[in-house]
Amino acid sequence: MLRSFFVALHNATNYGEVLSYNYKKNSIDFLPCGVIKTKIYVDVLVVINIFINYFLLSAASLIVRLKPKRIRLAAGAFTGGAYSLVIFLPNIPNVLSVFMNFCMSVLLVLIAFAPKKITVFIKEFAAFFAVNFIFAGLMLAVWLVFKPSGMVYNNAAVYFDIDVKLLVLSTVVCYAVLTLFSKLLKRNSPDDKLFDVKLCNKGAAVFTKALFDTGNLLSDGFSDTPVIIAERSVVKKLVPEGIFSFIDGEAALPINADDGSIRLIPAGTVGGESILRAVLIDSVTVIGKKEAREVKNVILAESKTPFSSGDYSVLLGPKIFEIREGNQKNERAKKTAGKD
Repeated sequence: MLRSFFVALHNATNYGEVLSYNYKKNSIDFLPCGVIKTKIYVDVLVVINIFINYFLLSAASLIVRLKPKRIRLAAGAFTGGAYSLVIFLPNIPNVLSVFMNFCMSVLLVLIAFAPKKITVFIKEFAAFFAVNFIFAGLMLAVWLVFKPSGMVYNNAAVYFDIDVKLLVLSTVVCYAVLTLFSKLLKRNSPDDKLFDVKLCNKGAAVFTKALFDTGNLLSDGFSDTPVIIAERSVVKKLVPEGIFSFIDGEAALPINADDGSIRLIPAGTVGGESILRAVLIDSVTVIGKKEAREVKNVILAESKTPFSSGDYSVLLGPKIFEIREGNQKNERAKKTAGKD
């Protein structure tokens, strides 16, 4: 079932009414206002929408990099296919239609992906919303440009009196484009989200958990060195007391801190702009399921508040995974530090 999130589409489309149901042919005569009568076959309607839903859910799973069970995707698709029967109901007010479709979308995400955390659910729902938005936009374009006589839109459900092969081909092409787009966005991203990491600096080492955060795009403006963010307890174990007091905001920079390792990093947050006090450390080793990679000369900044989940104490950004292992590129950070 295609549920359009465009209220405009709901308003712009000619409404209609159900005229009669043919029990022998399993079809319903539907009359869009101002146009000729359209015959809707119930089995075709449901099958088409099951097919479309399956690909929309699959595309959403690609965007958030999930691998849901096919049985769950199928269950979600069948649920959406059954819901497409609302096309035969009397015209539903816009507000109620949007509310019904929102609730159904939530249900489909819960069925297909079974998220265990609210944050995960929000990401999955946003991805599903996005692919529906794209597909609904495509359908709106088809309606406005070609005005196909065999296309019926009512109560945010769509029926196509078109060749099934053409519909299948169009859906597959849309899915392929979304797949390619997802791979281009994620080409430098790891498959995992949580990692074991080892942070080293001047003989001190800390082993902890790190989260891969696509939103952490911080880097040093001079050397383009990536910045990782750690909780206070991690930073305290890696840097001398005097430098830690400066990074923690408790004291001015000590006079003997002349090695050029201190950095001030501009950062944008929801609350506005801020300056992070950070330090250049020797290395970070990211330990994944398949391999471990060491990145030298990384900038470490402190998070003023503990990370809410408690499952990790370090945030890694995409730039950590873009640098070659051994970090020849990042030697610029060390040279820049030596000149400070």
